[in-house]
Amino acid sequence: MVKIKEKENTGNKFYTSQEMQIIKEKISGIKTPNNNRTQKVTDLINKFGEESVKKLIEGEVYLLKNSMILTGNKEGYNLINGNEGQITDYTFKNQNEILRYSMYEYIELLNNNTVL
Repeated sequence: MVKIKEKENTGNKFYTSQEMQIIKEKISGIKTPNNNRTQKVTDLINKFGEESVKKLIEGEVYLLKNSMILTGNKEGYNLINGNEGQITDYTFKNQNEILRYSMYEYIELLNNNTVL
């Protein structure tokens, strides 16, 4: 096994190194196939059921938020943090839209301050 040397994060630190390790472990434990991100929410509901899709979307939002931490993207993290439920609900309600597009669309609305 090759050990990958991590870049030193020169930005603001969000968490301690121990907390970062916990986040990395949680992220690696989420089993979300990439092909689900490119499917319409309706197709996913037909395939897996509403509850499973809601959990899938929550997992995607969690992954996205914590990837912002791992890459040192404070602005992106701040947009998502505290709005996870709204992003999940918006994505779930836009059932004719592709999952990741709907998720990113809501984040863009947050960025432009067009969401209450």
